[in-house]
Amino acid sequence: EDSPTTRGFKIADFILAYRNGKLVGVLGLCDQSSYKQTVVQDYQGAMGRFRPLYNVVLRLVGAQPLPSPGQRIRYVFASFICIANNNPDIFGLLLRQAYNLATERGYAYLTLGLMEGDPLLAVARDYFHIPYHSRLYTVCWEDQAAWPDKLDDRVTYLELAAL
Repeated sequence: EDSPTTRGFKIADFILAYRNGKLVGVLGLCDQSSYKQTVVQDYQGAMGRFRPLYNVVLRLVGAQPLPSPGQRIRYVFASFICIANNNPDIFGLLLRQAYNLATERGYAYLTLGLMEGDPLLAVARDYFHIPYHSRLYTVCWEDQAAWPDKLDDRVTYLELAAL
């Protein structure tokens, strides 16, 4: 708990799914706000002009408003996602529980990283979300040049809380 690679994570924040007495899924909530924050500097263009109106709409649908400049964004990471056979139904149950728990704790965002082609991505896209597209590169030292050849067709999982 709270090791250098899992700073901010508490074992009690694991959410577990069982089927017929067997563990079939796990998802954790990792709050790194004690040492890592994202602070809004400013809103530009249309976002700056329409933020007050956007915040009214957010409040009407039960969401938290966008923070003012100088304030931090309250978010938590969905971490340690492991679902038996990438079953979207199990993931859906865990994600709903994580979403509810994050909301109860006052977080504005639940941050989740899934790759294109991941069968769990469709479940996550059912939620109101802000997509963020990036590229993932495989890099190795010269003495490990054969390592990338060992990669198979399984979906890659990126642990956002470790970045």
